[in-house]
Amino acid sequence: MNRVLTSAVGLVILIALFVAINVLAGAMLRSARVDFTEGRLYTLAEGSKRIAQSVDEQITLDFYYSSKLAAGRPTLQTYGKRVKELLEEFERVADGRINLRIYDPEPFTDLEDQAVQYGLQGMPVGDGGERFYFGLVGSNAVGTRSVIPFFNAAEEQFLEYEISRMVHQLANPQRRSLGLITGLEIGGTMPTPGQQQAGLPAWQIAREIQALFDVRRIDPNDGRIPPDIDVLLIVHPKDLPEKTAYAIDQYVLGGGHAMIFVDPHSESDLPADPTDQVAVFSHNTFSEMPRLFGAWGITMDRQETAADLRNAQEVLYQVSPGQREPMTYIPWISLGPDNLNQDDLVTGKLSRLNFASAGVLDSVEGATTTFSPLAWTSGQSMRMETLRIRSEQDPKRLTSIFEASEELLTLAARITGDVNSAFPEGPPDGAPASPVAHREQSEGPINLIIVADTELLADRFYLQQNAMGGVQKIADNADFVINGLDNLSGSSDLISLRARGSFARPFERVEELRADAEAQFRAQELDLERQIREIRGRIDRIRRDRPSSSLILEPEVQEEIAQLNSALLDARKDLRDVQLNLRRDVESLGTRLKILNTALVPAIVALGAIGLGAYRASRRRADRRAMHQK
Repeated sequence: MNRVLTSAVGLVILIALFVAINVLAGAMLRSARVDFTEGRLYTLAEGSKRIAQSVDEQITLDFYYSSKLAAGRPTLQTYGKRVKELLEEFERVADGRINLRIYDPEPFTDLEDQAVQYGLQGMPVGDGGERFYFGLVGSNAVGTRSVIPFFNAAEEQFLEYEISRMVHQLANPQRRSLGLITGLEIGGTMPTPGQQQAGLPAWQIAREIQALFDVRRIDPNDGRIPPDIDVLLIVHPKDLPEKTAYAIDQYVLGGGHAMIFVDPHSESDLPADPTDQVAVFSHNTFSEMPRLFGAWGITMDRQETAADLRNAQEVLYQVSPGQREPMTYIPWISLGPDNLNQDDLVTGKLSRLNFASAGVLDSVEGATTTFSPLAWTSGQSMRMETLRIRSEQDPKRLTSIFEASEELLTLAARITGDVNSAFPEGPPDGAPASPVAHREQSEGPINLIIVADTELLADRFYLQQNAMGGVQKIADNADFVINGLDNLSGSSDLISLRARGSFARPFERVEELRADAEAQFRAQELDLERQIREIRGRIDRIRRDRPSSSLILEPEVQEEIAQLNSALLDARKDLRDVQLNLRRDVESLGTRLKILNTALVPAIVALGAIGLGAYRASRRRADRRAMHQK
């Protein structure tokens, strides 16, 4: 009896100790954590930590998450937990300077109205008009507000960057400055005094940039770049003076960031009289920065233009007066997600970019920089002579001389790394005096985005007029430019962030077997669909071939149609059976493997525990027998 009582008391004490330890651990070790996930998904990147720790004044993050509507939807529940824990990590790292508040807006409540007022987007769920809210509203002490309307699980790799960007903007609410050096009138022109000719309107991309930045036009002949410029935008730098190239060199070496658009043949660069064909052909339309590019480890040969047969755009070519035909024009290239860098923050969310007569960027062997393509052609591409494209207007003739090189040609790239000055001998003649000493090498890794095309900025290559008279975009060209400038004008910590890994971990073996099963049943499905089409075609031919004056079908014809209809019904039934078997097989396959994956480890542990227990019991029996024998 005493032994039983002692065992019971000991068990109670062990349970009490277990509960007490867990309670104390939960209270005292809330901030202690170990991240064993692939890609360290629950650990902030060093750049994010520095951004959170650099917050001087209080920032409030209001997280709206409709947890009740997410119930029963595993994807939303899992990603909601992921976002919440990441926000809590930001709050923890900021050490009290970030205040996280969590709201659960239910349908048709004041909290839902508040979420809508702040600009959050509700996703319709159910049939009663309910909307699921999953967004973030940030605000700072001076009333600046920033909003993430909806957290899309498909864009999870950019989650940490989006939150870091919000925190950085709230901690630094002042308007960012952009320096513009351009050889194209993207900002429009004023009417010429004394002439009837109207001024040119500003390009749409220029209007969007002016809405986001304090734009300061820089005269390329001045040879100075203001030191307080947050980001430099260079468009079509034709005949750039040495003193200005030197100013750009020193700006970049000093930590300045730039987005640069050069072009072997800018179709937007026209002479004063665009109707004069001689003037058009003799007009210099290329721009390049060979000295600076060489120092940065890249090249662009203005004699070469990219042509891509697979991604070529279709144009209406005038074959004769008043007659146009749709043709493939290989120098005009439209790139989809497969040809855009999905891991870079600038291009990761884009669906399409349109280029026209773009150049080719190459990295220099032995360069100290990292060359990261952002946009590239397909393998059905070639480097075509720029002169040939300028002189030959017929799309068919260009296609006839096309020879695929199977080379992926880079049209836009990010350049990072440490570099030396392009002017090792010091300032060139004519360079204005500077209060800063000549920099021989970069103070840290440079960060540039280079695009070998200027037409990407032109309205006509990504905007078109719709039937209602409005304008709609057909490509993400403007988004690409704004993303690039926004990324480059942020802090070095923000720029250093890259896309993180995905939280979702699918059963890869399930997906492989699912694909095999679908392939097996899909062949049967296609064969049955072919039979159904053939039977329908035979019935239509019988009805079509009979005399139009005959309203009654002959008995043998009626019998043949009846047999075909019966065969059609049988084929449709077989098709439904195949589709049903496919769905059942895939679902059962997934269920079996998921059970196997989730139950295997516990089963192994349980068997190990049983085996260990049996081993210890056998050892105790052996020890008792040995004692009795003594």
